[in-house]
Amino acid sequence: MKRMKREDIAIGGAIIAALAASLCCVGPLLFVLLGVGAFGAATVFEAARPFLLAVAVLLLAFGFYRAYVQPRRVCSSGESCAVHPPSGKMRFGLWLATIAVIAFALLPRYAGQLVERWQQSAQPTSLSEQSVTLRIGGMSCASCATTVKLALEGVAGVHQAEVNFDRAEAVVKYDPRLARAEDLIAAVHNSGYSAEIIETAASLSSMGQRAEEACCTTVRSLREGDQMNDSAAAVQYSKDLDNLRAQFNRDRGRVRLITLLSPTCPGCAEKGVSELRDKLLAKINSDDLRLYVVWVPALPTDDEGKVPAAAMRLTDGRVRHYWDAHGEMRTIYQRLMNMREPAWDVYYVYDRSAEWGAEPPKPNYYTHQLRSLPPEFMLNGDKLSSKVNELIAARARS
Repeated sequence: MKRMKREDIAIGGAIIAALAASLCCVGPLLFVLLGVGAFGAATVFEAARPFLLAVAVLLLAFGFYRAYVQPRRVCSSGESCAVHPPSGKMRFGLWLATIAVIAFALLPRYAGQLVERWQQSAQPTSLSEQSVTLRIGGMSCASCATTVKLALEGVAGVHQAEVNFDRAEAVVKYDPRLARAEDLIAAVHNSGYSAEIIETAASLSSMGQRAEEACCTTVRSLREGDQMNDSAAAVQYSKDLDNLRAQFNRDRGRVRLITLLSPTCPGCAEKGVSELRDKLLAKINSDDLRLYVVWVPALPTDDEGKVPAAAMRLTDGRVRHYWDAHGEMRTIYQRLMNMREPAWDVYYVYDRSAEWGAEPPKPNYYTHQLRSLPPEFMLNGDKLSSKVNELIAARARS
């Protein structure tokens, strides 16, 4: 009985060690399927995987040695060793354990494919679709790629996600009206991996719309853009951020608003701009208001050539446009506002007394269109207009 107990321990220990060795990739996969989030211990199990597999092999080797190789002591018919020889049942269990250990050891290779086939379903069609390629960091096996794929496909608006483990890349097709690139990056981070944008591309819709029209709900067509090239070229903008600082301080005594926008993002160039134009500038006629629009390279499609057309949507005389070629203001406001990511699609309101020293002052009020920031400050043109009116009226009362 003593020999049998040792062999049982060896079999059980080998299975447990092999299972633990597979958790580096299977753990994150299970967490994503269950909607729990990131499997924080994945890196620990990944580092210990070779050791755990070695332990499993050694325990199996010990079991086989006890069952088949160890010399049997010669004993008389009345002794217990003659009554309890190694049983066929024990040996059968040892072989089953061997199969289980091999299965767990290979699990990271095939678990992802099994889950993909299990979850395979028809992808929804949409009249609006955009594609983005992400570089994925932290993947160590094929199951990691499946974990990232499931995390991306769990984002509302994502039509399809293909993750290539060898290239460490993910190509995601999504509806830009429902999802944004930052949502995809956040989903990858929440699943325990890192992600950054490599490139984006708009695809044609099934209705034959132009690529730019398929990227958003109310974007101008290229034909209209071509017709207004001459007017767009007349829009004045500065590339000198020192000029922005100087202008901000020269306008001290007025209520000021600084916004960081992408010139190609539909949420910025359409919704954000329309809220500023129609619900702020159109409703507040006071000369005590100044708006500084800083166009920033937040997306791979953003460059200086896109600024004039984007700036044409805000031509009010109280507006000044700037191009921040290196995204310096994104980093400054990320640090100033303790944000998790570089700032963009944000709107900062300052009272009459604010002064820009070594860096911008903290705003009196802000609003945004980012899911990573508090939802109670989500952009609302009417609310923004009301806050600005309060600051303008404050001087009149004093």
